[in-house]
Amino acid sequence: MLTVVFSHGKTTGPFIRKYQWLRELTEELQLPLFAVDYTSTRDPARRLDMLNRFLDGLEGIPFLVGNSMGGYVSAVVAEQRRIPGTRVVLLAPALYMPGYPEHPYVQGAWVVHGRHDRTIPCENSLRYNPQSLLVDDDHRLLRSKKAVLDIVAEALRLSLAERQVETRKPLLPAKK
Repeated sequence: MLTVVFSHGKTTGPFIRKYQWLRELTEELQLPLFAVDYTSTRDPARRLDMLNRFLDGLEGIPFLVGNSMGGYVSAVVAEQRRIPGTRVVLLAPALYMPGYPEHPYVQGAWVVHGRHDRTIPCENSLRYNPQSLLVDDDHRLLRSKKAVLDIVAEALRLSLAERQVETRKPLLPAKK
C-alpha cells in the first residue's frame, strides 16, 4: 500500500498546517499518513539518517512529501533509495543551500515554490526542476493550499495508477 510520509522544515514541527492539509487528502483517499518528527535536530545529515531509519521500518510503499529542509531530506533519501520522482513532492525545498552537503536530483519530482520566498530562492527550485510550479506566495505557502493539494493529489493518483498496473489491483477513483 502507498504510504505518505511527511518531512517538516528546519524550524517547524511535524504537525504543521501542511500536514493537516495532507491528512484531509489522505483520509479521503484512504491512504496512511505519517510525519517524521525532526525537532530534536537541525542537522541535515541527522535528519537524513532519521528518515532512512523510519523508512526501513515502513511496511508500505513510500510516497514522500517534504517541506523546506524536509524537502531537501526527502529528495536526498529518494535519490539514495531510487524512489521514483512520481512519488516525491517537494514544497519550497531547501535545495542548493549553504551547509547542505548533497545536491540531490530525483527526475520527475513534483515541486511547488512561492515566488516571494525570502528564505529559499524560488530559482533554486527552478534549477532543480524547470517545470516547478511557482505560486503567488512566500516560503510558508499558506495561501496556496489548493495548488499544493492539487499537485499532491495528482502525484498520488499517478502513483496509485502505477501500482495498479504493477499489481493489477483496482485503482481508487479520481477526485471529482
